[in-house]
Amino acid sequence: MNLFDELNIKYQVPIIYSDNQPAIRIASAKSAKGRTRHINVKYQFVRQLVKEDKIKIRYVSTENNIADLFTKALSDTRFSYLMEKINETLKNLRN
Repeated sequence: MNLFDELNIKYQVPIIYSDNQPAIRIASAKSAKGRTRHINVKYQFVRQLVKEDKIKIRYVSTENNIADLFTKALSDTRFSYLMEKINETLKNLRN
């Protein structure tokens, strides 16, 4: 149980979008296998949250990954495209 449940506040499970398919598979795996057993404990926290359905991780293509706007040097064209995507997302959230 968390604070929202205790206060009877309805909420949606947060969704993390990633273009890193191996990372998504590792985070969504039911158990550690092979080399993934040696992943640092702090990263296992994400796996636990996914397992408990407290967060969801979904794939987004690199082309549509708006996080790149904040993490990479981009061409003017790419920057404008991602800004349009952010504006669309914000409009959808307001409606």
